[in-house]
Amino acid sequence: MIKLYSRFASKNPLILLIIVIFITVSSIYGIKKIEMVGLKYVDIFPEDKPEIVAIKKVEDNFASTRSLNIVIKADDIRRVEVVEYISTLSEEIESVEEVVDAVSIADFLKDIKDYNEICRKLEERRDKGFYVSSDYSIALIRLRLSDVEGKEEEVVNKIREAISRVKKPSNVYEVELEGDVVNAAIFKELTPKDMSTTTKFSLIGVVVVILLLFRSAIYGFIPLLSVLLGLIWLYGMLGILGVKISSTLAGVASMTIGIGIDFAIQIINRFRQEVAELSEEDAMENTLNAVVFPMSVTTLASIIGFRALSLAELKVMHDLGTAMSLGVLACYMSALTFVPSALLLSRKIKRRVIG
Repeated sequence: MIKLYSRFASKNPLILLIIVIFITVSSIYGIKKIEMVGLKYVDIFPEDKPEIVAIKKVEDNFASTRSLNIVIKADDIRRVEVVEYISTLSEEIESVEEVVDAVSIADFLKDIKDYNEICRKLEERRDKGFYVSSDYSIALIRLRLSDVEGKEEEVVNKIREAISRVKKPSNVYEVELEGDVVNAAIFKELTPKDMSTTTKFSLIGVVVVILLLFRSAIYGFIPLLSVLLGLIWLYGMLGILGVKISSTLAGVASMTIGIGIDFAIQIINRFRQEVAELSEEDAMENTLNAVVFPMSVTTLASIIGFRALSLAELKVMHDLGTAMSLGVLACYMSALTFVPSALLLSRKIKRRVIG
């Protein structure tokens, strides 16, 4: 089988390139289906855990809600203008469609216009610790939200807009959001940025190493393209399989580059040795005969190792194992298809340009 493929690849580089293009175009379709999501604690644990089963039953049979707190910092929360601000802010936020209710000290203090009376009322409340800090410098507006799954960023932005519409009194100096919905929105915002940053630095490092190793622009460019194709194929497969990208998968691209670049380097290095004594076709055939088996063993071992993560109880480990397994497989496939075709076609083009 290896000899058949080696002979085919060495004699039909254009067909290999067409196959690569077809897979890449198909992968772009899958990439469009990728969804960035925030990480919820429910998504981390196994679905058969009694606690998770209970949460799912509640979500299925009752209105599912998420929590969010508005943190208000002031010199003294008990001041009349601050209480009025909290009351007005609560009413404004409740106008947001996804907000079920907003609970705060304003619920039982908004009609009181005397500072001393507010202080007395707060002292009588056993539950005041749910709404204000012990030094009366921080107050909470506790929100219950519904229908926010998958649109956390949108809901958080709506609430921030509502906050901006209410004028703060001079002694209120900070209004912040806190809660799992905000965390999910932050995860969704930072994940693509982290993926972009880590991928760029990985690629730069790879380019430097390859150029120092081969001292050739062509031999440096081909493995870089190979690993980029592997990444495209990886994310295409993730999109087609419906794997959602969260913060736990932000580093997959960098790890895939580090592992996958080795496949292209092996082929190029062996080809350079063979082509010094043989024709290009024979050199590529010998190269593939020599490297396909060890590359296949390495790929299989890596996939087995990463798939072992699926044995972990934490679900996030399953997605990481799936992504890394597909990443190694994608780079292996791109190295065996794109690299041979690129090496042979580039040398033919070079000869025609020079000759």
